[in-house]
Amino acid sequence: TMEEGGICCVSCKNTAKIPKSLDCGHICCLGCIQDLIKENKSLNGLVSCPECKNESQVPEGVEQLKLLSLKTLDEEVSQLLQNVKDQSKEDEIHFQTERKKADEAKKIAEKERQRVEDEKQRIEEATKRVEEAK
Repeated sequence: TMEEGGICCVSCKNTAKIPKSLDCGHICCLGCIQDLIKENKSLNGLVSCPECKNESQVPEGVEQLKLLSLKTLDEEVSQLLQNVKDQSKEDEIHFQTERKKADEAKKIAEKERQRVEDEKQRIEEATKRVEEAK
């Protein structure tokens, strides 16, 4: 989670000074992970995430855990934004295409309605002439 100007540690809820990513994706400070190892007396190298309780394998020496890369996060966010923009463009093109089809169908329907209306009027006039001729 983001906290003003930084990434919040799920354990201490402060801005993570040296953020490390657990296997579950949650972020903890290096110090908090070291504390978790001490508290759990973890002999098998597993720690439980304070947020979701999923276990994460901690390599010998916590420092080996993946350092959360803000550059990587920025790149991922940028890619997601680009995907949204691309999808929006595709949606707009699709919408415009469908709009044109609908406008054409509307024109055709209007012409057909007018043709039927004209035909109806001719039939009514012919019927009237037949009635008058009787």
